[in-house]
Amino acid sequence: PLILWIYERRIQILLLLTAGMIIEIIIIRILKHIAPHANWQWTNFFIYQKISKKKFPQYSTTKSTFHNNLVKFLNIEYKPGNNIYWLDGKWGSGKTHFIKIFFEEQKIKKSDIYYVSCFGIRTREQAEKVLIREIENQSILGNFDYIPLVGGLFKWFYKIIGLDLIKKDSVIIFDDLERISSNGIKNDYNDILGFIDFLADNQTIKIIVLRNKSEIETDKSHD
Repeated sequence: PLILWIYERRIQILLLLTAGMIIEIIIIRILKHIAPHANWQWTNFFIYQKISKKKFPQYSTTKSTFHNNLVKFLNIEYKPGNNIYWLDGKWGSGKTHFIKIFFEEQKIKKSDIYYVSCFGIRTREQAEKVLIREIENQSILGNFDYIPLVGGLFKWFYKIIGLDLIKKDSVIIFDDLERISSNGIKNDYNDILGFIDFLADNQTIKIIVLRNKSEIETDKSHD
């Protein structure tokens, strides 16, 4: 009976959930706009902060300029053409570990963070599919995926709407850029870089790219 009731009212449910998401986005956007200019303690929940020096002293040394730069990048007003942050480092240097700790320690709403691992990705379509899955998993609508009939409706909804569901002021993290795959022959970064540029140009978001620049340059030198 419950499933039938949900199915019969699926359109109304979808409209109500969508309206709720829109209201939530508007409220959070207003608070984020106020936060950088206010001295109220509660506004810390709407801007990014440096992680605790006491808990993570390794990220508070004079050499850890990337920590300060990342906080500044995330908190500045969105500007087209200035919304990609490149975090470079060799394999095993702790880039991924730092980024995960950084966002886990934030008071700001974490559901605005989308993570895409480039490991094994070969095409723009594959990268887009991974990103849409992230958006779906973090949406309240994603909780209905496993309900018969209704779940299929939401799957169709995400497939059609796709990237348009990315929330304003979200952060997309592309990890391991140098580990994209191209049939084991050589790596061609243009397809993925083109997708990153497309997102940067068409979405009001911030993008963080973790990469090993020296490895990418080595690949290009072998072309």
